[in-house]
Amino acid sequence: MRINKVREKALTLFLFLALCEFLYADYTGQKTSMVLISFFAVGALMFFVENRKININDVFKVVIALWVLCWSINVQSVRYFLTLMSLFFWAKHRFRNLEKIIKIMAIIGVIMAILQFVGGRTRVSGFYANSPTQLACTLYLFESYLLVKMVNQEMDKKTLGLCALCIITIFLTETRSVLLAASIVFLFFFIIALINSSKIKSKKKLFFLILIIALPIVALNSSGLMSYMQSKFHRTNIDASNYTRMYMYNTMFNLLKTNPQMLLIGGKGGFAHNLFGATAGQYLPVHQDFLLIIVEYGVVGLISILITYLWRKKQFFFFLMIFGICSFHNAVLNPVLMVLMAITMADLKENNDMIFAFKNGRKFHREQ
Repeated sequence: MRINKVREKALTLFLFLALCEFLYADYTGQKTSMVLISFFAVGALMFFVENRKININDVFKVVIALWVLCWSINVQSVRYFLTLMSLFFWAKHRFRNLEKIIKIMAIIGVIMAILQFVGGRTRVSGFYANSPTQLACTLYLFESYLLVKMVNQEMDKKTLGLCALCIITIFLTETRSVLLAASIVFLFFFIIALINSSKIKSKKKLFFLILIIALPIVALNSSGLMSYMQSKFHRTNIDASNYTRMYMYNTMFNLLKTNPQMLLIGGKGGFAHNLFGATAGQYLPVHQDFLLIIVEYGVVGLISILITYLWRKKQFFFFLMIFGICSFHNAVLNPVLMVLMAITMADLKENNDMIFAFKNGRKFHREQ
């Protein structure tokens, strides 16, 4: 038992140190390869030490990971392989109190970001060396996970307060899409929490009552709110960033449209990297992970990965909720974020937590 506790603390410390990128890198992504290798090695060691059982779906996961590697063996395909295998290994481990660990990480991330803001930094990056967007995605994952856990238990003001601080910190990163998603998710789960804790018999009436109250307030203040938001997010490089994204999207869409074979099976691992080049040795990310996978591994590859790693998982919506937004910010290139996503989904599955946890009296409506 004591060995298990020591192992748990060691794994938590490793995860936290990996998250604190500023400790070992001068800029975000500089040590990604080393981080990936570390996650793979520690995950594999943990998998064999804990003697985890392997089922047929696990075999398919390994096969898909090997196919991703062998479709075109290069630096990028090795990166994808290590990522998939790290997700496989780490999702097998069961943290004893992951919710507490996530809360501590969220608190530390918020404090670090606020100190950076007070120190004069325009866009905070928290744990990361210099990437506000990755901090935004990480805090968005923390917020969503904690809100799902809360609605499966009881209304918790401390959890709500921490999630609100996460949203404020995301605002300080000036990452528009993540801020919008985080705000919607917070409102959605807050409404569920109110419904679950309310004594009103008709839950539908309470739900629509909240909407009736909230919508006019948002409408009346939308003009001023949008003006403030636009002034806050009017960064000096925003036009160049949008132009770069649209150029890459259009280029890849045109390739897929004129090349049916690529749409089906892709141009092989690392194709996007070679397509946009590595100017002065620096990799230019695609900024849309779903599109990246299709360009390099085709629709067949994307569907194979989703089915293999998410087949029959009740947490599929949770994955879409997080990855759907963070895929616009190179989530697949952030091994820490991907592993955190895997272990939070595994925890939700292990505890049978429902994403839409509406209560009826004292009982949850849970899928059997």
